[in-house]
Amino acid sequence: VFKNWTIDEFDSPSDATYRYGADWGFSVDPSVLVRCRVEGRKLFIDHEAYRIGVEIDHLPALFDQVPGARDWPITADSARPETISYLQRNGFPRMQSAVKGANSVKEGVIFLQNFDIVVHPRCTHTIDELTDYAYVVDRMTQVVTPVLQDKTNHVIDSLRYAVECLRQPVIDNWVI
Repeated sequence: VFKNWTIDEFDSPSDATYRYGADWGFSVDPSVLVRCRVEGRKLFIDHEAYRIGVEIDHLPALFDQVPGARDWPITADSARPETISYLQRNGFPRMQSAVKGANSVKEGVIFLQNFDIVVHPRCTHTIDELTDYAYVVDRMTQVVTPVLQDKTNHVIDSLRYAVECLRQPVIDNWVI
């Protein structure tokens, strides 16, 4: 799915505007927080927090692994409003729900594909997901379909949420 990325060490400028995105998991899926910034058509990903099996009361400590997480707005998966509410009350008052809807996954992935993505080498889970994220392959014909697999996508979902505010709404293939 993603061919538009590289791994490179970089420093972020002191006046950078960061974007944070969070995705929820527990038993087999990870809870994730990712930090990125946009410069023109480049998307720089410099920090991630990623862990499977995190109890809700341990999420603040996980998210504290990402610098500035308590200070900046975080756009989080809206499927867990009780988790967002808990984190808002426990040190992350600027956390907000992602806007989801028909085609939001596909449109978000297309939006990410339009960037030149640069991943800091410490973001190992981001690297793994950008490497492994794929389209569904038809088992009978081995033809690659246009359907995105719903696995190895938790950092990618977090990235979609992080840059959601930069996307313009699309109605019937027309950008508003």
